[in-house]
Amino acid sequence: MLRGGVQPRRPPETADSPLRWATQELLLPFLEGGQDLDAMCLVHLNRQGQLTVSFVRDTFEMNSVHLAHLPALYRRFPKVLGSVLHYLEDACDYVYPVFTPMVALIRQFPWTDLSTSAGREETVWELYYETLSEVPVSPPSIRTQLRWLRKEGIPNPVDQYASMKAYLIDQPLSLTALHDRGRHCGHFRRYWPALRELVELSTCLPWMTDTDSSGAESDIFSDAAGQGYAAATFLSQPERVVVPCTVQHALDEWGNQCQQTAFAPHYSLTLAKPQDVQRLRRYLELAPRIQRCAQRVLRALGAQEPYDRTRKITEVA
Repeated sequence: MLRGGVQPRRPPETADSPLRWATQELLLPFLEGGQDLDAMCLVHLNRQGQLTVSFVRDTFEMNSVHLAHLPALYRRFPKVLGSVLHYLEDACDYVYPVFTPMVALIRQFPWTDLSTSAGREETVWELYYETLSEVPVSPPSIRTQLRWLRKEGIPNPVDQYASMKAYLIDQPLSLTALHDRGRHCGHFRRYWPALRELVELSTCLPWMTDTDSSGAESDIFSDAAGQGYAAATFLSQPERVVVPCTVQHALDEWGNQCQQTAFAPHYSLTLAKPQDVQRLRRYLELAPRIQRCAQRVLRALGAQEPYDRTRKITEVA
């Protein structure tokens, strides 16, 4: 860290323990830039004996944002809502992970190509044949397979995808196309500046290298149940306890109700060379800004009151 240009809070003195001085006067002051992050920062030695800084977020008491009111607002603006949720999830991944409907589907059907109807139907075929004691000579139609799975109460990606279609998109709109299509929607205009800034900032974050990833898989995370989330987008109204489309199921499976569940970091950076210190400095500069943008977008998505253009102009003034 010294070779990377980090200035200690004070120079070492003769009576200082080297480890205590390095921790209290060098490392902790440097990490203060991330003190506003909604995550736990862990500093540890990885399996190669290198110092790794990891940011971990569990799912306990996460922020819940309900989306059930949005399909009606965006009915006249096709592909806008799905694109917004796509960019939100993708841009927040390293800083403020958001559990979206697409993540719920991926967690439920991890080996399925959810982006194509052929991929979803292939999983239907696999699920259907797993329930049979004898394999028929000629395979039945996909409709027959779906009827059988519904009768047996077995969830399948075709029905799940159809029930969540208002929130999903196979190929998101470009940012320019998204703005052109959504700018006539008052609700979209609330958070468009924050969403655009969020995406732009996320592209400037230092990517995790193979060395960083190996540090994230070190012994202290070897039993991790999965990546934790800071926010979850629910498809029900707030007063409804049961959340459809397996979102709640996926969170429960990861120990959402248990504070002792171990979670893997959503971002790790290994200080193997002086340049890595600059990468960590860059992350600590950008991550709080990304988190604030994500929270602004999520608050706007969850807001159900009518768009008051007069109030918005007053606030800007």
